[in-house]
Amino acid sequence: DLGNITIAKNWIHKTSAGEKILVMHGHEFDIVTMSNKWLAILGDKCYDLLLWSNRWVNKFRRLFGRPHWSLSAYLKSKTKEVVNIVSRFEEMVVKYAEKENVDGILTGHIHSPA
Repeated sequence: DLGNITIAKNWIHKTSAGEKILVMHGHEFDIVTMSNKWLAILGDKCYDLLLWSNRWVNKFRRLFGRPHWSLSAYLKSKTKEVVNIVSRFEEMVVKYAEKENVDGILTGHIHSPA
């Protein structure tokens, strides 16, 4: 029974230790998606193509007994501008956490645990 489900833009979770963790998607801090919608759409389509091609790369790798490999993670790690965007994202998240008076923020937008 899913009964009373509440969908919220963000949510403050209180841990058993009393810490306040703000849970949110995180797109609000993405400079690219917030200021250049067309670039965000193009990036989304390119990412879909990348995931599709990565499936074929990994099927080929399996034929030779090689482990799974993420083409998108590899390309992100090699792109300096992505590192800069992620750093700015993290800086904005920290400032927002301070403003909201929470102990931490959990987001998923950038697909990069930190």
